[in-house]
Amino acid sequence: MTIAIRQARSDSAAGDAIRQMMPAAVGVVPFAIMIGVAIGESPLSDVVGFFGGLIVAGGSAHLAAAGSISAGAGLAATVTTALLVNARGLLYGAALAPDLRDQPTWFRWVAAYGLVDQMYALVSSVTSRGAEYVRSFYLAAMTLLFGTYMAGVGTGLLLGPVIPAWVPLSLSIPIMFTAMLAPTVEARPAMVAAVAGAGVTMLGAQLPSGMGLVAGIVAGALSGAAIERFGDA
Repeated sequence: MTIAIRQARSDSAAGDAIRQMMPAAVGVVPFAIMIGVAIGESPLSDVVGFFGGLIVAGGSAHLAAAGSISAGAGLAATVTTALLVNARGLLYGAALAPDLRDQPTWFRWVAAYGLVDQMYALVSSVTSRGAEYVRSFYLAAMTLLFGTYMAGVGTGLLLGPVIPAWVPLSLSIPIMFTAMLAPTVEARPAMVAAVAGAGVTMLGAQLPSGMGLVAGIVAGALSGAAIERFGDA
């Protein structure tokens, strides 16, 4: 009986995760395609560039690394760029750490690896549901998001040479941020982070070397963390 109840809860959590993550997963597809196109146009091997998405575990860092390589930067500069872009994960991790403290060690490592913007926006709204529910929810949501992202990158690599130059791939960034709003309308910090990130990214769209995206990510992370910390003060 106990096993059956746990299985039912796990199935419910996975189903909830897939349903709630789906808008964000769909929203990340144009962004992933843009990254695939950028990799195809860079000196980087398509295979290395594709699987690099699993190594850096974050679309913005993946794009920044590809751009850095295209600009002729060395390995140290490329790695530093990716680390700086992904540094916002420290803020997300600090915000979620109290809620994940009782989770198994293996899961905390997996959760840290998969803690990208969409995951933080979604998971921060379900942390009160219990450790087992959160664990199943997190794993299902992460699998859907990362699987969709990698499929989008692969599509961009394949279709990049035939995508017309007039297609506005840069619009994929605000689309991605907007899609993050859908599953988190009741999670105030996540909503504020998504709105701030989208706004700053669009305002900085003309900045060189993808700095508009970096600025948007930083603005979103800081605003979300500020609301999380001081919103009820």
